[in-house]
Amino acid sequence: MTPVAYSHIFFYLFMTSIAGVGLYFSRSTDRGVLSFFMAGGKKSSGVVAISLFFIAFLNVLIIVLPSLSGEFFSLPASGIVIVAIVVPFFLGLRSMVAIESLLGSCNGLSKFFLGIHGLIFLCVVQILVLLQISDFVVTQFYGDSHYSFLVIMIVIAGIYTLSGGLNAVLYANVVIGFFSLIGAILILSSTFFFAQPLLISFKTFFGTGVDAFRTIGNSEPNFFISAAGIALMMFWLMWFELGEMQRKSSLKTASTLPRGIIITSVVLLITVLGVLSLADKETAYFNLNDGKNTDLINYFIGLSFLGGLMGIFALTFQSVGSIVALRLYPFVKRKVNDEEQILVGRLSIVFVVLLSILLISFVSLTGNAALVWYINFLAFFSTPIVAAFLTSLVFKKGKGVGLTFGMMMGEVYGMVTYLAQGLSVHPSFLNSTSAYSYAIEIALVTSFVSVVASKASEVHAIQNFFSRLRVSRSL
Repeated sequence: MTPVAYSHIFFYLFMTSIAGVGLYFSRSTDRGVLSFFMAGGKKSSGVVAISLFFIAFLNVLIIVLPSLSGEFFSLPASGIVIVAIVVPFFLGLRSMVAIESLLGSCNGLSKFFLGIHGLIFLCVVQILVLLQISDFVVTQFYGDSHYSFLVIMIVIAGIYTLSGGLNAVLYANVVIGFFSLIGAILILSSTFFFAQPLLISFKTFFGTGVDAFRTIGNSEPNFFISAAGIALMMFWLMWFELGEMQRKSSLKTASTLPRGIIITSVVLLITVLGVLSLADKETAYFNLNDGKNTDLINYFIGLSFLGGLMGIFALTFQSVGSIVALRLYPFVKRKVNDEEQILVGRLSIVFVVLLSILLISFVSLTGNAALVWYINFLAFFSTPIVAAFLTSLVFKKGKGVGLTFGMMMGEVYGMVTYLAQGLSVHPSFLNSTSAYSYAIEIALVTSFVSVVASKASEVHAIQNFFSRLRVSRSL
C-alpha cells in the first residue's frame, strides 16, 4: 500500500473517531435551550479552556502577522505576542460582568446590530480564513489541495454540532486537544532533537502570511502601534464576539472563569512563543507523494493540525446557531419556546455548513486574501464596538445613547475609511497604512462620538425630544 493510501486511511479513521466522540456526548443533551446552546451551564474551566485555546491560538497567529519581520522570534515580536495575549485576557477578566450588563441594557437596535455583525464575521470572514488555513495544511500534507478532505472535515464537524450542540463540541475538542498536545510534543522533539523531516513548515506558513501583508504595504514595524491595534482586536475576539460569550456562559459558576482564563493565557503564551521560535528553524520538507517516508510521526502531526481546525469549524457552527436562535430569532417572533429555538439553531448550523462547502472553491481562487480580509474586518468594523464599550465604562451617564451612537457612527467611519484605504486615498493619522493604525484611528473617533452623544443625552431639550418621540410611537 502506498504512503498516500496510508495517509487516507489515517485521515478517515481519525475524523470518524472524533465524530463518534461528539455523537456519544450528544446523548447527554436534552431538548432545553440551556443544554443545547450553553452545555447546561455546568462545564468545568478546563473543558471550556481547551476550546478557548483553539480559537485564541488561531486568532493570535493571524493577527500578529503584519507586525512580524523576516526574523519571527525576536524581542519586539515576543513583546507584541505578550501584549496580544495578556492585556485582552486580563482586561476582559475584570470587565466580563460589565460587558454582560451593558449588552443586557442595550436597546433593540444595538442588539440586532451586534447579532448581524457577529453573523457576518463567523459565516463569512472566519469561515474563509479557516478554509484557507485548512487548504494550506492539506496541501502541505498531500502536495495538492483535496476538495473532498475539506468537505469531510466540515460535514463531520457539522454532524456532531447539529446533534449535541455545545456539549458535543466541547467534549470533542477535549479529545482533539489531547491529540494536538501530542502533535506539538512531536514537533518540538523532531525539530530540536531528532532532525526529523516535518510535515508542516512553520517557516513557510509565517513567511506566506507576512508576505501577504508586506506586498500590499500593510505591514507595521512600529511596536506601539502594533501592540495597541492588536489589543483592540483581541479584546473584541475574546470578550465581545458573541460565540465566545456563549461558551463562557457554559461554565459551572462565575468563579471558574478566572481559572479557565489564566490556564488558557499561560498555555497560549508558551505555545505561541514556541511556534514563533520554530518558525526560525530550517526543517527538511516531508512529502508523502515522494514515497520515501512512511513515518507515523508525520501522519500524526498532520492529523493533529486538521483535527484542531475541525474543532474550530465546530465552534464556529455552534456560535452561528446560538446567535441566530437566541439573539436574532426573538426579533422575528416575540414568544418563542425551547423547541423552536433549537430548531432555528439547527437550521442555521445546516446553512453555515452548506455555505462553508460552497466557499471552498472560492478560497482556492483568492490566494492569501482571506488573511487580509480577516484582519481588516476586525480593524475597521469590530474596533468601534470595543471603543464604544470602553468609553461607556468611563462616561456612565447616558451610556446607552453613547454606546449606540458611538457604535453606529464608528461603523460608518470605519466603512468610509476602509473604502478610502482601498482606493489609496490616505494613510491613517499615524501616517501608516497598516490595519493596526486604522484600528486606533477608528477607536478614537468612536470614543469621541460616544462622549459627545452621552453628554448630549443629558441636555434637557434632547431628553424631552426623545421622550416625545417614544410617546408618539406608543400612540
